[in-house]
Amino acid sequence: MLKNIWRVLLLAGLLIGSVSRRSVHAAEEPPPPHIGYGMLLAYPPTSLAKVKEAGFGWFKYFAYWDAVDPDRDGVYDWRSIDWHLGGACERGLHLLLRVERSTSSWKPIQDSEMAGWQAFFQALATHIRQKRAECGNTYRVALEVWNEPNLDFQWNYEPVDPVRYTEMVKRAYLGAKAGDPTIPIVAGSLAPTGGWDTRAMNDVAFLEAMYANGLAGHFDAISIHNYGFGGAPEDKTHGWNILNFRRAEDIYAVMAAHGDGDKPVWATEFGWLMDAAEEGVDCAAYWDSIGFGWQKVSAQQQADYLQRAFAYADANWPWMGVMIVSDLDFSTTGWYATCDPLNWFSILKPDRSPRLAYTTLQQMAKRPGVASGMAVNPTVFDWSLRLRERRLFTETVMVASDGLPFAWEAITQTQGLPFTITPALGVSGETFQVVVDARNVITGTYTGVVTVTATDPLVAPQAIAIPLTLEVWSRWGMNVRPPALSWMLAVSETRPLSATVMVENTGDFTFDWTVTPASAGMTLTVIPTSSTQTGTTFIPGTFQVLVDPRGLPVGLYTSVLTVTASEAAVPESPFVVPVSVRIVERLYKIYMPLVMRKN
Repeated sequence: MLKNIWRVLLLAGLLIGSVSRRSVHAAEEPPPPHIGYGMLLAYPPTSLAKVKEAGFGWFKYFAYWDAVDPDRDGVYDWRSIDWHLGGACERGLHLLLRVERSTSSWKPIQDSEMAGWQAFFQALATHIRQKRAECGNTYRVALEVWNEPNLDFQWNYEPVDPVRYTEMVKRAYLGAKAGDPTIPIVAGSLAPTGGWDTRAMNDVAFLEAMYANGLAGHFDAISIHNYGFGGAPEDKTHGWNILNFRRAEDIYAVMAAHGDGDKPVWATEFGWLMDAAEEGVDCAAYWDSIGFGWQKVSAQQQADYLQRAFAYADANWPWMGVMIVSDLDFSTTGWYATCDPLNWFSILKPDRSPRLAYTTLQQMAKRPGVASGMAVNPTVFDWSLRLRERRLFTETVMVASDGLPFAWEAITQTQGLPFTITPALGVSGETFQVVVDARNVITGTYTGVVTVTATDPLVAPQAIAIPLTLEVWSRWGMNVRPPALSWMLAVSETRPLSATVMVENTGDFTFDWTVTPASAGMTLTVIPTSSTQTGTTFIPGTFQVLVDPRGLPVGLYTSVLTVTASEAAVPESPFVVPVSVRIVERLYKIYMPLVMRKN
């Protein structure tokens, strides 16, 4: 943040009129913890302790491409990065790095530089992953792409260009995820403004233009610099409905409209300008000359507004993630003139003693949100099948995050079931296949569990167990088709008769069967009289029924075939198939009348 921002924002705000707004009411019950508490630092080595003492978990600093790869030859000097990673590791603090060129030149990344920009993010993410793995403390690092790209001074005073910035974000995302798929990429860094000439673009319109140029799928959070501009944090009407803390709601509305309502907004800079007169310094004339006079608040208001901002976001914005107070310690460096506004956004005095705002934030009740919430779908496996239907079961499990991305590992514990997971390692947003081979199991109930564990201890829950139950059941069963045999013949046309009878195994176990004919007055033969249901294919068995009615006088002749299973457990055994042959004097043919209609 530089003082030129405020001049542009002031002018932008003065040129716009009232716009429609939507109110956000306090929730009856606060959402689960989701806020990350952070501070913007000018000089981390002397200020990290103050962040920790205030009970905050994040700090923001800067990473310069020029410092790491000055010759653009891919030979990286990580000393400027390691300086901050070391502090994060030592203190167990999370770090938001704003990645950009050096402050001497904010010229946007040119087409010819995009490949190098992407490679730099890949190398940076890889290096951060390695340094985190070496640290004894757990901490996260997120990368914010550039600063306030909707203002021209952040583009070396060239016209702002959301198309180019979107390409910068996309390249940064692709590079970083290739180096570490769990590292969060924060895009936007938008300055609230209603738009003014070519020097500033409305932040909502800028984000819409980013979506129009392929932003979706290339970020983990959208950031905004929703400073208070002198207004109370709950006041959406302040600053022409735009220059206020609640401008974040308008940014989130754009995200939700484009299907990204499940992603967070990060307030990576916000704060209130304390009136220098509170400490006996007269900056009124200078601030009026640069357009800052209208933003000043008392020390009590600065403290109160900061505390209320956290409380409002915590209660009303479940989509809000990390919030970075701007700033902690710019007043302590001596780098800025006495009346430079940066010194008076600070919550430390020049002698490093706390201002009221620092003490208030230190004493403020906090509900730190975890880095991510893990969820899996489905949450349980409950299968039931018959023994004869044993097969491979395949299910897809999604591992989701409601915050920052994280890596996970899946393992199985089960008794008596061949069980595989592919892949066993992944990143939130990805899936794995659970394959259970039940082709050779016996009857019974099998249990097991698939445990998905986040490798990042900042994820809650740390592990999710997916219970598995497989019931393999069985029964005996037999069916005979057709269930009866019947013929009718004229006495003058008797001939040998035959039919095929099928014996089906409708159960789950193999059995033998026999056929016993019982005939009176006619010749009846069964071939064969027994068979075996073999293997697990349960191919139906058959037998032929041969009847010879030749020479029989008019009359009804009956018989029965009794199919008996070798296993007493077969409930349909014995199965009786009645057989009948009726001999008549003559068979009559009946013809239905045919009626033709002529139109």
